[in-house]
Amino acid sequence: MSSSNTPHSYPAGSRITLRLTGGTSLSLQVNKPFLPFTKSQVYLVSLSEPIHNLPSQIILKIFDPQTVDDRFPPPQTTLPAHPWTLDAETAAAQYREDVARGKRPDDFTVDLLYGEEEAEPYLWEEHYYRLLKESYESEVGALGRLESLQGTVVPKVFGTGSVIPPPNTRAILPLGVLIEYIPGIPLFDVKPGSGVNIPFEIVHPLIDAVKKFKDIGVFHSDINSHNVLVSPVLEAPERVVLIDFGCAGVREEGCGDEDWEMNSYTKTRISLPPVPYPVSNRSGYSKVTQSSQLKTVATSLLIPERYSRRSALRAQSNYLPRRRIIRKRSLCHLPRSSPVPSSSHMMPTSSPALVNNKPYGTNMEDSFTLLLRC
Repeated sequence: MSSSNTPHSYPAGSRITLRLTGGTSLSLQVNKPFLPFTKSQVYLVSLSEPIHNLPSQIILKIFDPQTVDDRFPPPQTTLPAHPWTLDAETAAAQYREDVARGKRPDDFTVDLLYGEEEAEPYLWEEHYYRLLKESYESEVGALGRLESLQGTVVPKVFGTGSVIPPPNTRAILPLGVLIEYIPGIPLFDVKPGSGVNIPFEIVHPLIDAVKKFKDIGVFHSDINSHNVLVSPVLEAPERVVLIDFGCAGVREEGCGDEDWEMNSYTKTRISLPPVPYPVSNRSGYSKVTQSSQLKTVATSLLIPERYSRRSALRAQSNYLPRRRIIRKRSLCHLPRSSPVPSSSHMMPTSSPALVNNKPYGTNMEDSFTLLLRC
């Protein structure tokens, strides 16, 4: 593979130029990339020159289709890989330009990728471009709606813009957003039996805020223990923060109450300790609100995440064909997904963590009952 077709990321010590939406350019030094990248590239960066109202360290999240992990299915599948090439990206950019100029209709659909014959490379490139553009719009749109909560239970947003790549290396300018750096670790990394004490007083504000998301017009849709940060340090945590709104839905004007209510439920990846889910509705789909998802996450403070078939469930749910990803941002257009698998066979096998310095949650029912009081 030629160097021009090698996906580009930024190692520690390198510099990134971000052109803000208002036109100002920032020179950023990469302190640390958060690897591995999945849908977006995430870096801890610092400003080359101090700027008023910006912290010394900040997160730069780049929504670059070049490195999206969907390009490479897991080895156990027979799905083909779709590596990035500059030629395909250039052809996809030309397609969008022709559409903008009225030279051709915008007839792209995801179904074009799944025909009997392999789709042309530029069609896959267009798919990944739209996927990351939508993810960027979801992140910025959702956090914008949650502006009153920024800096507390969700990160603060400092700016948006486009990353300027090295000359002659790209046909697009990847979108980027500057977000508050929250020192800490994901809830997923809080190990059972570690003796870590996470007071419920710092969990309550997040649970209360998530209960209001639907009324604000936001649905996170990917609440899991990887996306909840405990900050600043485990020895004395003071804050619990929900991150990664790249899969969020935002209620748009014209979305009726009934449609919003129906689509304000989600069946996300099963990567959390199971809890008793609400009874299925008349359509046969389990209604799992984002509040109950967050309570499921909070339950991991009490119940370890060691369950039989856990890895199999994660693999099964993470690598389903992503046709449903290309959608309008309004949740009025989100299709219903499959029901949540039964989790009655997955039971905890080790001791719980400490809550308020006391062991609690010796069984799932007790833990969930406590969380319902939040």
